Amino acid sequence: MNQEKIGSEILTESQTEQKEKEEPWDTKIIFQRHSEYKKDPRDECYWRIEITGEKKQDLINFLIKKNVIEEEDREKIENSEFIEDELIKLVDDGKLLNSPEEEDFLNFLVEIEFAENSEKAKEMFKDYIDNNRNFNEVKKESDAGSLTDKGKELTKEATLERLKEITAENKPADVIFLYSPTEWMDWRDEQGFAKGFGGRGKETTKVILDTISSEMKENTELGKKIKENIRITGIGPNEKLRELDIFYIFDAPNPKAYIKALHEKFGKEDWWEPYYNIVEELEDLRKETKAEGPKDLAERFKLVIKMMELYNNKIKKEDQERNLVIWMISHMELIRSFLQHQLKAGKDVENYVPDYNESLDINISPDGKITTKFKGKEYEVKT
Repeated sequence: MNQEKIGSEILTESQTEQKEKEEPWDTKIIFQRHSEYKKDPRDECYWRIEITGEKKQDLINFLIKKNVIEEEDREKIENSEFIEDELIKLVDDGKLLNSPEEEDFLNFLVEIEFAENSEKAKEMFKDYIDNNRNFNEVKKESDAGSLTDKGKELTKEATLERLKEITAENKPADVIFLYSPTEWMDWRDEQGFAKGFGGRGKETTKVILDTISSEMKENTELGKKIKENIRITGIGPNEKLRELDIFYIFDAPNPKAYIKALHEKFGKEDWWEPYYNIVEELEDLRKETKAEGPKDLAERFKLVIKMMELYNNKIKKEDQERNLVIWMISHMELIRSFLQHQLKAGKDVENYVPDYNESLDINISPDGKITTKFKGKEYEVKT
């Protein structure tokens, strides 16, 4: 079952239920999935994979020692943004692989911990070259990761409904926007996450802010209420809201081993539901790869709520006359994992996929009780 396709079909009822009259709230955490975004049929190439730092320098020294490149080329390669582009040229020229220096090169890759043995090194280096070659092709034209026109319109509609709810409280509110910094084809290395393409979390947030600005400029009835009641006090990315870290774990013995195992066992479209339910026979591999599991995501979500609870307590000591709204844009897997593995929503969460722009609302009452509703049932959130 394609997780992306079923969301709108199964959530109509739950979305209606969540709009029922809520108990009075003092602080509201809106945990919203990003909007619809453009994809690229070459998703398989995922991320540029890099050799950086000391390993890059060691590689250059090796290539000069083996006369694969000349000493005079050192400075050019050292100053190149990506050594990977140089390696692609060498492979295309019949060097490194299927060449006299292949055995020494593969042994060198083992020495710098690129792979655990020479056989694995050859397989992984071919993967590495293909990924980077594909990256270079895709980066010329891709707008993947950016919102579709439909996605922008859907976000605008959802934002207007949400603003009506917030302003209907007849109490001024401070609003903070946090969003996932995930970008399409970004990748993680020793320095953190590198620059990718379109960021669906950031772009969803921008549409929300543009909608607010437009209503105020046009001086609509809603715009007037926004001016009177809403004060935006913060906007920015939050690392805890990133998508799951599973697709390429740069410091794992085999960076794509776990996601490949899921694809092979369940298919490239149908692995999500087994993933949420935890595939016991693949758990050792997941832990070895250091890929995030659904319980890890649930803990990450829980930590975000705890951080917001502490912030709420601080703010309320300073000003009890205003509501606080923390509006967060993240990914479907964090919402689903939290419901399943923290709130223990059981059968209600089976095959559940948050639709684009759908949110889980977490309310903190004036007396500090934290609750949320899902499919008509109320859950107390423990932090």
